[in-house]
Parts: sequence; structure tokens; C-alpha cells
Amino acid sequence: MTASNDPPIFAPEVEAMLVQAAADPNSLLMRVPRRHARAWSNDPAKSTQPGLGAIERHLLQALRSEVAEGLRAMCDRKLAEVRAPVRLVLPVRLGTARATLGESELLDEDARRYLVASSEWRDASRTSSVSGTAAAPLHDLSVEALAVLAQRFEPSPRSNVHAGLAALERREFELAAARFGDVIQTTSSAAYLSAAWSNLGTVHGFRGSDADADAAHRLAWALRPDNASAALSVFFRAIQRGDSAFIGAHAEGLSVAVEPREAADLSVYCMELRARRKAGLWTPTAEARELVMRLGDRFDRQMRRLFDEFQ
Repeated sequence: MTASNDPPIFAPEVEAMLVQAAADPNSLLMRVPRRHARAWSNDPAKSTQPGLGAIERHLLQALRSEVAEGLRAMCDRKLAEVRAPVRLVLPVRLGTARATLGESELLDEDARRYLVASSEWRDASRTSSVSGTAAAPLHDLSVEALAVLAQRFEPSPRSNVHAGLAALERREFELAAARFGDVIQTTSSAAYLSAAWSNLGTVHGFRGSDADADAAHRLAWALRPDNASAALSVFFRAIQRGDSAFIGAHAEGLSVAVEPREAADLSVYCMELRARRKAGLWTPTAEARELVMRLGDRFDRQMRRLFDEFQ
């Protein structure tokens, strides 16, 4: 059930049942309305719900977790494929969480930042109004529609993050904040909380609340010291403020966050900064320029790489 050369997500027999259920014009389980927000629920569908077909009941009774996980994997693939002309976006990565988190598969971090690189940017894959009719193949549905379906099978904060990222791509900030807020209110997982707070910081930034954005990113970084996106966002603002005391005190923490995936995180982050600067969305402050000139050679290569963007 993919539109590319990626390996199949579902086992053939499960895919066949999903295709048959989705093709049923009377399906209650697989139909998603045009306005996805109206269909959002953090409660799972019940197999005893009146009007469900035999296949739908079987999917809920015997394959609930498998289908939900497959739908979330489809969301991951779609989010990883999103690109826009003047920005690069890292995919939402999944990884094995530390044992102390008590979950086997968690969002590693929020890696989707600075999603709009100019006021003229438009997402070519904008799909908020795409029909989610029962006859539509699943791979043709938007990320948010797939997240709605995943929630019906088995609610997860991961689906809330997926839906929030999809809304953030469309610059529907209120809806995005609601989905990330759901995560913050319903989970105790440090990994998911860090992802939600980091994304919420991005929402605050686009809404023009720099102080709230900074506070959210700091909290995200405190929850997960390896959240490179949050750490880099915090340091970007510190450099802009000319806050040499903060930078000196926390430079080692930035190295801890960035070092394991420097090529994937720091390089892309710096490319995004350059794109946004070229688009006129930010410019180095006088305080930042003075700080970089004074301290540029005192730190490790990660910090120097970030400093270079302020030259």
C-alpha cells in the first residue's frame, strides 16, 4: 500500500482487508471527512459500534495495533518526502528509545523546524481539503487523514505529532498547537513531550512570540538533551541576543545534542538559516556579530559552524 518503491508496510492479507474496507462506500471506520479536525478523537473506535462491516470488526478485534502502526509508518514516509523550494526538512525519525523511557518505539526528536522559508512559500502538497472518501486508496490520503485513521485504531501521541506537523506545514497554527497540546496533556514520555514542546516552540515562533518559542525549545531540550533541533534553536536565539554567558555555560550541551548526527542536524539547520536569511526573514543583530567576532575561535567545531551563519 505504497505509491513508491518503498517496501510494503502491511502484510498482503492485511492490505487486502484494508483495501476492501476502504472501497466500501458505507464504511464508518475508513471514511475521513474533508475537514480532518472534525474527525479527530483521542478515543479508539469500538468493534461493537453499530454499522461496522464484518471486515472492519475483524480489523479492530484482531489487527488493531498492527494496522495503527502501519498507518503511522505511512505518515512517517509522507512527512519524510515533503520538500519545498527554499528549505530543507529533516524527516521525523523513529528510533529505539532509552530503556528508562519505558517504550520500545518513540519519536527521537522534533526535526522539522523553520517550515516556512519565505512569505511566498506554498506547500505544493497542500492537502487539507483533499477528500478522504472511503474509495480513496490509503496512499493517496494526506498525513492528517492517515493520522485520524491511526487514532481510530489505536490512539498514540505519535499520531498527534503527525497531525500537528501536517497542520504546521499548512500554517494552521491553532490546529497544530492543539495537536501538540494533546501530547503534552496525555503522555509522560520524555521523548514525545520533547517533540511536542519543540514543535510548539516553532508554532510560537511563527505567531511572533519569540519569548514563548524560546521557553518551549528550552523545555524540549531539557526533556531530551539529544534533541538537536531544540538545542540549535535555543543557541540561535542566544547568539542573536549576544548572550555570551549562556553560550559559555551550555556549549558542551550543544555538542552532546548535535555530535551523534552532525551531518543530518547541524548541516541542514545551517542550510535552513542561510535560506531564511537570503529570503529576508532574519538578519544577524549587532550583538550577534560582536559576539561571533569576540568568541568565534574559542569553541568546538559545532559552535563555530553555527557562528559562521552570523558572519
